Amino acid sequence: MATYTRDMLIALPGLLLVTGHNDDALKMLRELARAFKGGLLPDQFPLPGRPANRHDYNNADAALWFFYALDTYLRATHTSAPPEELYHRLAHCIECYTQGTDNGIRLDPDDGLLCASQPGKALTWMNTSVDTIAVTPRAGKTGRN
Repeated sequence: MATYTRDMLIALPGLLLVTGHNDDALKMLRELARAFKGGLLPDQFPLPGRPANRHDYNNADAALWFFYALDTYLRATHTSAPPEELYHRLAHCIECYTQGTDNGIRLDPDDGLLCASQPGKALTWMNTSVDTIAVTPRAGKTGRN
């Protein structure tokens, strides 16, 4: 069964941090950080021995949930800064979102809001597709007036 990256990161605070499994939370964050590519995280948590491939990076928000989960970890552990290897991944992620990355994902320099639009792809949490057609198309902010 697939473990969706977004769901895992949303659940991390309640499942691991509230229950005092801080070391497990950090281990999971470190493992997942290795899967960053072009500032994005894969839709599904990579299974051991099966690295994510380019087609697995079809979401605009999993990396944002990583920031949330890490922030929650830092607050729960009273740590002032992320471990250095995670810091570098986060800085690269911000750079990629700012400059633009795969699937038309970028920050609008005029207002700082996230744009995500790629024909034939559903890049939000409602990302189900049938025969490459998004069931719930949600291009979101496209940068057009």
